[in-house]
Amino acid sequence: MRGEAGFEYAGRVAPDQLAAAIERYQAAGAELVKGNPEPQKSLFSRESDVVLVSPAGVVARGWDEVAATVERASGRFSDDEMEFERVGEVLTPALACIVEIERWRAKVDR
Repeated sequence: MRGEAGFEYAGRVAPDQLAAAIERYQAAGAELVKGNPEPQKSLFSRESDVVLVSPAGVVARGWDEVAATVERASGRFSDDEMEFERVGEVLTPALACIVEIERWRAKVDR
């Protein structure tokens, strides 16, 4: 089964597939802080069990809440930059997990 992020969810996730998915996520984050929510939204499942916990502490459950949360976030920033620091990662046949620190330089539009 191919997910929205573009890699296979059933079976083993190859390291190059994980790297490509992370790259898409980071590029989507860079667009989000410029006010474009669409690349970020494209990465999320449309299933009812999708959950987003934003850096602001907002918990969104279900596609409608997740989409609205991403759209609100994108409307609050402009002229921004984002960088990532990888602090941990695990890749097994059943699980791919990374931990990154996101650093934003942001102008917050209220």
